[in-house]
Amino acid sequence: MTIQPPTILGTRTIPGMHQSNAPRGLSWNDDGQAAFFTTRGVHILTPHLICSLPAPPAYLAPGLTLEHPSMILGRYRRGEMPADNEEDEAGPSTRPVRRVRRPENGEVGWYLNGVDPKEIDRMEVYGWTEVGEESSAIISHDEFTTQAMAWSPSGLSDLGSCLLAIMTTQGQVSVYVPSRDPYTKRWEEIADMTVLTRATLKKEKELTVPMMLQMRATCMQWSHALPLTSTLGIDSSLFAIANRAGKVVFWSYGPERRFEKVLGAEVTTGWIIALDWSAWVEVDKNTYTSRLAMACSDGSVAILHIQQTVQVDAEGAISRTVKVVKDEKMPDQDMRAICGLRWIGTILVVTRPGSITFWSAPFSGLVKWSGCKRIVLPGLGNWAGANPLSSCASIQQIDSDSLLIVLSTHIQYIITDLLTSPRLDDHADSLNLSIAARQVYLDHVQTDMFEGADSTKQDAYVQSTTALTCGWAGVGEAGLVSWCGEATNFANMEMKPEGIRQSTFVVADMGGIMPRRRAVMDEIEDVLESPPSLVQISPLKALLPQLLRIVAMPDQDSIGSEILELLSSEAWNEAGPATSSLDDRGASSKDAMAKLRLSIWGSKPLDGMRLRYALARWSAATFTSSAKAFTSISTSILQAIQGIVVERQLAWAAKSCGKSIGIDLPFLRLLLRYTTDSNVASDIDALSRAVSHLGADAGDALLDPCPACAQPVALGDVNGNARCGKGHEWSRCSVTRLLIAQPNYRVCSSCPAVSLIPTSSAEPPIPVAEDGSDTDYLRVAGKAESGGMAEQMLEAAVVCLLCGGRWVRVY
Repeated sequence: MTIQPPTILGTRTIPGMHQSNAPRGLSWNDDGQAAFFTTRGVHILTPHLICSLPAPPAYLAPGLTLEHPSMILGRYRRGEMPADNEEDEAGPSTRPVRRVRRPENGEVGWYLNGVDPKEIDRMEVYGWTEVGEESSAIISHDEFTTQAMAWSPSGLSDLGSCLLAIMTTQGQVSVYVPSRDPYTKRWEEIADMTVLTRATLKKEKELTVPMMLQMRATCMQWSHALPLTSTLGIDSSLFAIANRAGKVVFWSYGPERRFEKVLGAEVTTGWIIALDWSAWVEVDKNTYTSRLAMACSDGSVAILHIQQTVQVDAEGAISRTVKVVKDEKMPDQDMRAICGLRWIGTILVVTRPGSITFWSAPFSGLVKWSGCKRIVLPGLGNWAGANPLSSCASIQQIDSDSLLIVLSTHIQYIITDLLTSPRLDDHADSLNLSIAARQVYLDHVQTDMFEGADSTKQDAYVQSTTALTCGWAGVGEAGLVSWCGEATNFANMEMKPEGIRQSTFVVADMGGIMPRRRAVMDEIEDVLESPPSLVQISPLKALLPQLLRIVAMPDQDSIGSEILELLSSEAWNEAGPATSSLDDRGASSKDAMAKLRLSIWGSKPLDGMRLRYALARWSAATFTSSAKAFTSISTSILQAIQGIVVERQLAWAAKSCGKSIGIDLPFLRLLLRYTTDSNVASDIDALSRAVSHLGADAGDALLDPCPACAQPVALGDVNGNARCGKGHEWSRCSVTRLLIAQPNYRVCSSCPAVSLIPTSSAEPPIPVAEDGSDTDYLRVAGKAESGGMAEQMLEAAVVCLLCGGRWVRVY
């Protein structure tokens, strides 16, 4: 059997020197976006896959991007220089030949966006001085730039996307949200957590040293969202921020979309330098527990057991109680500095220079051991920097019983038998993987590094070159990796001026070199049969690993035929009842919004249909020889999804119909026009009677006047495109089916669907004022509750009803 070699799927080079290696220097959010930071800010990259937006340009003008002009030239030389230019009259070229393959149809395109924290300067507002370094012997940073970042769970912004928290080297923390388009448009600062922290302290004219220590953050991390249907589209996570006082403070974004302190705990006399949350585990009805691991500057690891209970009152209002039910220390005698911390299921993995420590509590599910186990890392390779003492760049799970440890110099170790007794895998497997990763790393940077070098010196340059990785992350599953960093040559210790240094972002498929890899079709079938909640995980994120593997394949025609056969099956044409892996017991019988969210987002089969629709649309654009067949299938799936959504909207409206407010009457009329299923005949009769009581016969619904000429407008095609008798063309809202006749609306980033914007999100986010005060919550306060049924339906469409894609606001 032929082993597929590594493939570079995408690269971007960004100006700016990368920061020293830190946990989560590169991370992917639940929307399928990657982010890493340099001295010039945070850079957000989104792959152009499952996307209805225009493709990013192949060549971007330097004045419009963050990419350095010399790197654009280098990318051109690597990827677009004709083969016959490899040699000229003077003899063979000194540029090394590429050893790592690229996709035959070109690399994946990337949208590039970013946030620059240097725009924020509120030192006078904070009123603090530089305090706290002596307590931990950590040297302070003189330059004001990004120190850390953290993604929130998905579904918290107006567009259904994630929030982004950024911590600077001064210990200041701000939270950002996309204002219009998460891919290409500006992200607005909506909360200054440092100002909010000061507001929770005692009201004194001057800050005391303990207060200053609490205002300066050292690390932060968002927890996962609770697996409750009643909290879909509402923040059920906790945002933990540790400070220089050795405390950790927990914040909630809440249904009011305003950060509120819910809990604080004192952990250590030093600093907390890293945080990691475990998954939420149900311990009682609507009560969940998560463990927060905290690496301290003295080398110890503290663990807090956080319990969260969700309550829904008779009016449907959701409230939460959070408390610490237990605190403990990891029983580890190794007190050296910690450089990596992560939960792998119920196992806590802690890395230090040259070693890995595993901790498992007694009776931890499938884990058959308890206590601490330590593994000493051996040396791998003979190139520059090939030693096990480098800091840890990532701890990545391969499968349920193995994981991958990646050092900042790109040395990689495979750990197996996690559930029985952790041990190092075969030395040859780790070495082969490290060599392959190094080849991928050098293949991208060597053209620029070795430009003009004599061919006899290139081998020496390669041998003395090491990787400085500031972030590394797997992309969903074993074998798909991403990293950012720069290469350094130890032959002459040449250091480039900071003004022309660049950091490189790379996504690669390691191919058959990565062990324990499943067939891509098996993975696709698993995702479609057991889909995640698309409110919490976007279709791009859910299918990203499989799509990247397909792009990397040298022969895509065969896999296209298999996908076509899979999607042609009739097994998908049944959404079933509104049940899912999420727990719906938090919903009250009187909570109309909770019932509505459950009906449209609580069905795993329906989410599976949405993923099939997204996959069919991507396949139609990728496998051109079968484009017509995939387009036909995607249309059939879309019609089935629309029928199910309308049926569930009708059932909800029949039970909730009351006084007509605003656009309710046209919405109900159109809902009856789109409903023909005999299975909901009783709901149709009930809603028809309700519409009649509201002052109009359901038959009048045939009159849907054109805003331009008052002529009736047809229902339109499956994509919502409609026209009147005089030829005026309109788009119908995919949620309410009303005509969109206003300049402000939202479009899906993954499919052609468009939608009206709910009143609570009609205005863009309000940025933080110069004094650090936040007022963004005022634009949504009370507006969702005051609307009618159409407004509630728009609010419930946290993401696209047809495919689960994230919204883009249009003005």
